[in-house]
Amino acid sequence: MATQANGYKIVFEFPRVIEDLLTGFLDEPWLADLDWETLELVPGDFVTEDFKRRSNDLLWRIYWKGQDRCIYIYLLLEIQSVVQWHMAVRVAIYELLLYQQLIRTDKVKNGEPLPPIFGMVLYTGEARWNAANDIGDLIAPLPGAFPPSHPRMGYHLFDEKELAARGIPGIRNVASALFRLKQAATAEEALAIMGELGEWLKEPEQTDLRLALGEWLRLVLLPLRAPRAKLPVRVDILEAKRTMAEQTIDWSKPFREEGLKEGLKEGRKEGRKEGRKEGRKEGESAFLIHVLHAKFGTVPRTVRQQIASADAMTLLKWGERVLTAERMEEVFE
Repeated sequence: MATQANGYKIVFEFPRVIEDLLTGFLDEPWLADLDWETLELVPGDFVTEDFKRRSNDLLWRIYWKGQDRCIYIYLLLEIQSVVQWHMAVRVAIYELLLYQQLIRTDKVKNGEPLPPIFGMVLYTGEARWNAANDIGDLIAPLPGAFPPSHPRMGYHLFDEKELAARGIPGIRNVASALFRLKQAATAEEALAIMGELGEWLKEPEQTDLRLALGEWLRLVLLPLRAPRAKLPVRVDILEAKRTMAEQTIDWSKPFREEGLKEGLKEGRKEGRKEGRKEGRKEGESAFLIHVLHAKFGTVPRTVRQQIASADAMTLLKWGERVLTAERMEEVFE
């Protein structure tokens, strides 16, 4: 999962992609008052040590038009396929740490209001997100007639699958194209979207973003949808399209958590069929590697060796753990 997280992060570190995400999918009047020329990643020497350990998080700062006031935009990339029930707590903790850092470094004086923080979670899983979007909704009410006193700190959820379905036809929105590309039904559709991105970003000053999109393809999209397709390192989106167009690509459906149980059943059937030919163990080993690849990305050689040396009952146990595991390591604990 770390590889996929890094793939997303290198794309969302570009101001163009963040601006397209917010203006394309948020209906908020305050967006019109922002000076997009001032949008910048918060310098690393400013953020807390706790934030530096949050490898999937990005913090942006942008100023209001004609003013010396800013708003912080916090983006958490939730790559896990399992819904994180207490996500509101995680977002609130970081926002409070940011406020603490602003006060400690004297960025906010006594008597001055704290700047707003707009928290966002980009969810890339398939299961429907049903977690509370506000920390106050996670706290049990006080008994009796006490007035409510719980904190209210929420976040806005961007569900990648829903954003892909919405799309933004006719508008050159990089974030929208990214989501549509992830959910493309066929390799031909994916190549067409890649062509759109290349056309939008053909100017020399967009070279770095084209390269970042190529890395996203290599690290995120292809391992999930076309694991046999090959792309060299540091290939931009246009070169990637040309390279993929020359290959015979087996474009698979997006990984779906809810279909995994059925897939495991089918895999065991295939394992039994394979067992009549080469042994049940070999069939189930191959299928377990396939499921791990679909959910977590690249399966390391050491893990493949561990699977190859396991007996049939252990393989069955590991296969069932894939249903609830958030990291590949949890399958083998």
